[in-house]
Amino acid sequence: MSNTKKNHYVPQSYLKEFFDSNGVIYRHDKSTMETKSFSSTTTIGFENDLYTLKEKITEADKLLFERMLPVKLSVEDRRIINLLVNFLNDDMADLIKIKTSNKEAEIFINNLNKTVLNNQSNISRTQELLCTMYENCFYVARDLILAANSIAPLYPVSTEFHNPKYFIYFNLNCLAMNHYKEKLRKQILTNSEHRLTQQEIDALKSLNEPCKYKYAPYYDLFFYAIFQIFRIPEMIKTTFRKLNDSNKFSFLMLQYSTIIWLANWHADGMKPILLKNATQIPFITSDRPSINLYGKLVSNVQVVDGAFELYFPISNKLAILWSERPCYKNIPEISLNSDDEIKRYNRQIFDNAGKYVFSAKENVLDLIYPV
Repeated sequence: MSNTKKNHYVPQSYLKEFFDSNGVIYRHDKSTMETKSFSSTTTIGFENDLYTLKEKITEADKLLFERMLPVKLSVEDRRIINLLVNFLNDDMADLIKIKTSNKEAEIFINNLNKTVLNNQSNISRTQELLCTMYENCFYVARDLILAANSIAPLYPVSTEFHNPKYFIYFNLNCLAMNHYKEKLRKQILTNSEHRLTQQEIDALKSLNEPCKYKYAPYYDLFFYAIFQIFRIPEMIKTTFRKLNDSNKFSFLMLQYSTIIWLANWHADGMKPILLKNATQIPFITSDRPSINLYGKLVSNVQVVDGAFELYFPISNKLAILWSERPCYKNIPEISLNSDDEIKRYNRQIFDNAGKYVFSAKENVLDLIYPV
């Protein structure tokens, strides 16, 4: 666990959609005005040990965190927080209890749980597993849109769970169970001190049946766009860290804030609109690929003060805009035919970037609205 871990806060497969036709992407450094070209994404958009948890979240920490939140917590909220705390600590024994008809097998397995699933070290990297799950769900939604050149695959909105919190909780629990099963399976395979009885083998058969994630493109894409707002190093290291002198609060706030915002904005009627770039100027992205446009001018329509719009480019030619404006209510997509329109969106990405801007063209300043 002491080895340095490279964490891509701008996913590599996301950036690949912003390559040019020759397989090259350009990274523009806002601070030095230097532009470099890359044919691989392995060395861009990452930071070492960004997701490493170096202290366990205690029960006192959890109660303090809950008091910080500006919302009254429901039973559902507390279930999600408990699951996140145990998973972020890589300490699942308190959540996992196996019941079998054979009491000897049950005692053996649950005793094994305590030695395997209680992480004795304070260091945990399960935050990275959560990020990977969110990315994989996002890719399913994004690839459906890219293939169809339409947001139609996002619909119908999943009705299997009556609100997005249940959907997110299901996948969190699924990830936790799969992580638990893999750890326990490895321990059993290397356990030379105990020969398993047939009853114990039967009791462990469920370990070979991984929990299957639920994919709901409408939720997955929106969730990931919100998650990317909080995921950047600056938010993790400064904004969240101000709450407490520890990265453990940063990770818990990162996860829970995304879930709360998704539920609230979904309830407020935020709808996705597909922006189709019909010009020769590509959309650009950055180390902050998901941004709030606030009340600034978009195309030829002025947004009212206090309105919220989330803009998220997903390729050189496509972007998603989430808005609750009535004028977008029955508009699933907009074709952008003006160079100035594309440059306005690109300028928003450029202005909101932390340090790096990524594009399919070398001179990124030509792709933004004139300074």
